[in-house]
Amino acid sequence: MTGLPVSTVLMATGIGLVLMGYAAVLIHRNILKMVIGFSLVDSGIAIIVVALGYVRGGTAPIFDADTGAESVFVDPINGALAVTAIVIGFAVTAITLAYAVRLYRLHGTLDVDAFSESRG
Repeated sequence: MTGLPVSTVLMATGIGLVLMGYAAVLIHRNILKMVIGFSLVDSGIAIIVVALGYVRGGTAPIFDADTGAESVFVDPINGALAVTAIVIGFAVTAITLAYAVRLYRLHGTLDVDAFSESRG
């Protein structure tokens, strides 16, 4: 059974998440929904980075007695960058949610329009 390559499925999934995240940020006026949108963008970009490092038929970059010069390896840098981006994304999301809680306690709403009108 032949199907789509894994890298194509990962790339399509990542692009779909990025587009859904940008749509959530641009359409919704609630800060929590915007934070969820930014998290979707972050996850989509991490998936795209992993998909870029995929090599069909590649193995883990571990050298032992069985590996030879003709072995094809998957790029480990992309996975490391994706993990780093995920951790940084979680930290940014946590800080943004803490900021949203603070804004809600001060203004009683999470609507972006209410904050832009309160500048005076």
